[in-house]
Amino acid sequence: MRMEKFEAIVLGGGPVGMHAFALLRKSGVDVAILEASPSLGGQLEKLYPKKTVDDVKGYPPLKGHELFLAFLKEIDMARVRLNTKVASIERKGDLYSIATSKGEYLAKFVFLATGLGFYEPRKLGLEGEEKAGNILYSLKDPEELKGKRVAVFGGGDSALDWARELSALSSVSLVHRRDEFRGDGKKINGLPIDVYLSFVPDELELIDGVCKGIWIKSLKSGGRKLLPVDFVLVNFGSVPSIIDLPYPKSSQGFGLLSDENSMVDDNLFAIGDISYKEGKRKRMEPGFEEAERAIRFCLSRRG
Repeated sequence: MRMEKFEAIVLGGGPVGMHAFALLRKSGVDVAILEASPSLGGQLEKLYPKKTVDDVKGYPPLKGHELFLAFLKEIDMARVRLNTKVASIERKGDLYSIATSKGEYLAKFVFLATGLGFYEPRKLGLEGEEKAGNILYSLKDPEELKGKRVAVFGGGDSALDWARELSALSSVSLVHRRDEFRGDGKKINGLPIDVYLSFVPDELELIDGVCKGIWIKSLKSGGRKLLPVDFVLVNFGSVPSIIDLPYPKSSQGFGLLSDENSMVDDNLFAIGDISYKEGKRKRMEPGFEEAERAIRFCLSRRG
């Protein structure tokens, strides 16, 4: 088993971790990325490679895979350790010892950019759901749904992004359980999308393992409506398998508590989805901003 020492280590090779790595390298920091999966990119590359991402500062609107490739240009792969799962983090004097599936790593500064670990998508919670192959929880290529009737469930930015993108290709219904979207509803203004607010999924109509229709129920009147569908795209977020770390966790939601510099412990920072901040949007940009603040503070402490 190997033992390596760096000035800084970034745990997690998703967009926020890649951004942090690039900034540290440009600042002359001896840094490495430890990534548990076989590749970099996180959900951006694995779940949304063909969805347009248009809210990352400094980048034009790009498909997820194109944005990943832009990030990848800033990465020295010789400093990336893939398939390296973290087992524990322990403070040893001025350094952190990170025990992994590939050995021990030592660093003065550690940046936690793991998101919330591995994810399992939240489901509709309806009988027969697991049998329907046309109920999707992620979508790599929207062209697969071209000319189809698609019901999108969710009210966050991801659901709105998909509804907007698919509306140019498909007949789209967007269903959300609240009166208002959690994301930016202006994204779909004027688009040919049938919107159902204060509705929840209630029952599936299945024929030979295919969902042909989904009943939705009004939370206000109790009335039901049948949406004929060819595909259902569920955007209820994900249930995280959180890495068990010995640091204070939020009681209000998932994630670790940190200060204004995203510091969880001395010289250890939480950036991106693993960092809990009340009201923080689950997007890349807030994570990038956390990384930038944390790195500025980190650089001020080098000595």
